[in-house]
Amino acid sequence: MMEGQQRIGVLVELPQVLRDMGQDPATVIVGAGINPEVLRSPENSLSFAELDRLLQACVAATGCEHFGLLVGQRSSTASLGLVGRLMRTAPTFKDAILDLCTNQRRYVHGAVAYLVIQNDIAFWGYAVHHPGLKTIEQISDGAMAVAFNMARELVDLVPDEILLSHRAPGNTAPYCRFFGFTPRFDAEQYALAFPASLLSRPVRGADRELRRILEKAVAAYWAVEQPTVTHTVTRMLRSRDFS
Repeated sequence: MMEGQQRIGVLVELPQVLRDMGQDPATVIVGAGINPEVLRSPENSLSFAELDRLLQACVAATGCEHFGLLVGQRSSTASLGLVGRLMRTAPTFKDAILDLCTNQRRYVHGAVAYLVIQNDIAFWGYAVHHPGLKTIEQISDGAMAVAFNMARELVDLVPDEILLSHRAPGNTAPYCRFFGFTPRFDAEQYALAFPASLLSRPVRGADRELRRILEKAVAAYWAVEQPTVTHTVTRMLRSRDFS
């Protein structure tokens, strides 16, 4: 299916987050109409409709407004599988980000990762464009946590700002604890913001030869259905909204 698919990735951590909050994962997950076995492998996928139901059920069961953040903060480049390995071989931070932005279409249909440079500030963002979702805030908070962890892992970078489009929750302490500062809520986009000059920072463990091998592996791994014109234009316009 072209639209509305999300690779499991860091969602393998979701059951443990539920346990940590005193909930039985199987009860919550099955209650959302999801087979718990799907969450055992990061290479599996859910439709965005299924993900939406699952996150709604998790928030309802735990009463936690920042549930998506808690899941996302358990991530690393390893959560992205083969693409994450490719990112770790990139010569620069910019190359690593573009590895994700370029290859995301292979395993996520319904959202777009992007890199925009404006007035010498880089915005590494994530935008969900699948219609009708009630948990975009949860999904996007999780995505920002993933990006934050990857920036630290790859080049030891802490962004100047974390931009979140939703209103500030009643309790912002969980965000401050994780990011180390208060994000800017009610922003125009979900993004990490930092000086564009830092895009040239070298990636730890960059490996040219391994990168060549992984580039071929990434290209061959997925039998990618080519995007329709509508799908491609939607992704392009969603990204350009922030340029």
